[in-house]
Amino acid sequence: MSGNGANAVDEEKLDAVLRSQRLWDATMADSIVRAYHAAPSGGKIVHLVGQFHSENDGGLISEIQARAPFANVLTVTVQRGETLALRTEDKNKADVVIYGVNQAPAWRNFQAGQETAAPVGPAAAEAVMPTWGFAY
Repeated sequence: MSGNGANAVDEEKLDAVLRSQRLWDATMADSIVRAYHAAPSGGKIVHLVGQFHSENDGGLISEIQARAPFANVLTVTVQRGETLALRTEDKNKADVVIYGVNQAPAWRNFQAGQETAAPVGPAAAEAVMPTWGFAY
């Protein structure tokens, strides 16, 4: 175990989590490459995955490249914030970086319950809708 107090890291647990993520990446990559081989000539495969698996040529990308070095892989990531230029901290995260709004849309905060949700008030109905920008 490294660190101390509330910030202590159990190295064995961390290693187990990382091994499970690598296995997950390998399994996804195998499925993607199988679908690629089964697709018609020139076919495209689209796979949606969490950032951990794909950013910075993460585990999934390296697993696909190991199984299909001939495949063209395009990675896209979505980052919070609005900008017209690629931010320094986002360089090399993906082939395409998409920026959106800083505030999560209201539907993400929806809490299901036994009662029907209250209707959206006028202020929420007139809220600025998310805007998207591309930087690459």
